[in-house]
Amino acid sequence: MAPLRGTELARQLWEDNPTLRVIFMSGYNEEAPLPGLASEQITRFLAKPFDLQELAQLARALLDGGPAGQR
Repeated sequence: MAPLRGTELARQLWEDNPTLRVIFMSGYNEEAPLPGLASEQITRFLAKPFDLQELAQLARALLDGGPAGQR
C-alpha cells in the first residue's frame, strides 16, 4: 500500500468518524490552506517549528471546540 498524505488519511478516518478532530502539521507553509477539509471546528493547522506549549494550546482549543488558535 502506498503511503498516504495526511489529508488523505484524515478523509478516510472521517468516513468512519466525521467528528474526529485533526491537527495538520507542516514545515512548508505557515498559512497552508486546507480546502475542502471538514469544518473549521474539527481541523487546525500548526506550522513547524513549534514548541510543546503551542501544540498543547492548539490541542486544548480543538478539543474544547474553541477558536482556531492558529498562528
